[in-house]
Amino acid sequence: SGRTCPLLVVPTSPTSYTAPVVAAACTLLVETGTDAELVALTDPVDTTPHDRDGNTIRMATTSPLVKAVLLAGAERVTQNSTDADITDYRSDAVDYQTENGLDPRYGAGQLNIYNSYHILVGGEFDSLEDDATGNGMIDDFGFDVDPSFGGENDSNREACYCFTAGEGHRRLYASLVWHLAVDGGTILNWDGTAELYDLDLYLYDITNVGAPVRVAVSEGRVENNENLWTPLVPGRSYLLKVTAAED
Repeated sequence: SGRTCPLLVVPTSPTSYTAPVVAAACTLLVETGTDAELVALTDPVDTTPHDRDGNTIRMATTSPLVKAVLLAGAERVTQNSTDADITDYRSDAVDYQTENGLDPRYGAGQLNIYNSYHILVGGEFDSLEDDATGNGMIDDFGFDVDPSFGGENDSNREACYCFTAGEGHRRLYASLVWHLAVDGGTILNWDGTAELYDLDLYLYDITNVGAPVRVAVSEGRVENNENLWTPLVPGRSYLLKVTAAED
């Protein structure tokens, strides 16, 4: 109850038209993610996990990443060739802004495979906590898949990413996606008991390192995705932070 739906829209009316468009976009992203020359992976823990049958899965093709790339790449303001346009995304703080940074009417906005593709081929950037040598610096487009996060087994409870807004960087689009933990049971006795982990997403202005200023936050409590869509000031330095809630 209370979860945001839809998460993504396409500018056609029938579901039978829109669903295949999104499915095709997912297929393209999965296919792209299988190409090691196109999509670089750098995670120090595991870049090739396995499914329950022992099959190798490349991290760039996993469903949380594909979902995150679709949400972050979506257009919040559109100029379509039809009359179906998004012109008032998150226009009302009470009715049209969800706790996890979306709009209850449009979700993350309109599918834009061009944007999503470039986020994916931008490659992986590790957090400061996973690779201190990189100082947590990220590029204009990219992602991070962290298979070990949240505090268990000595994993980090925070992930920090730093960047400086360039002259053309007017707005940040960022999405954090993770799975529910489903018990599953056995092959003959399914157990659908699920646990929702609580992760949050923050953006700080750290131009003055000694006095960071929080400029955006996504703290949904019933969702397994957090999203930021916030203006940037060219020339200023920012810290994007993922945290695992204490409870």
